[in-house]
Amino acid sequence: MKPTGPTNPLKRELIVELEKKSKKEKKKVWNYVAKILSKPRRNAVSVNLGKINKYSKDGDVVIVPGKVLGDGILTNKVKLIFENVSSSALDYLKKNNVEYYYLRDIIDKKIDTKNLKIIK
Repeated sequence: MKPTGPTNPLKRELIVELEKKSKKEKKKVWNYVAKILSKPRRNAVSVNLGKINKYSKDGDVVIVPGKVLGDGILTNKVKLIFENVSSSALDYLKKNNVEYYYLRDIIDKKIDTKNLKIIK
């Protein structure tokens, strides 16, 4: 049987870096995010802004281990961390001054996991 999972070398590297971050910080959340990212493309996560708004509250740090799509409105003041983003969602985030980061950019940063939510 042919192995499944990401073939993109940048995504593979991100998965390895998240696993290292999990061991270094002793936080299982990063290992869980890496596990979700290592699933095949047909099981990839894509989340609309409306769903993020529904399942989060003000002050949360929201991780989307996949793509953020631009359908819906985000009224909660959250920090958003994602792997990928659609152009319409990115325009919305910039226009409404939402604090956002790419997963690959937070590898070296310390993230407070107290108010952390993973939405998939």
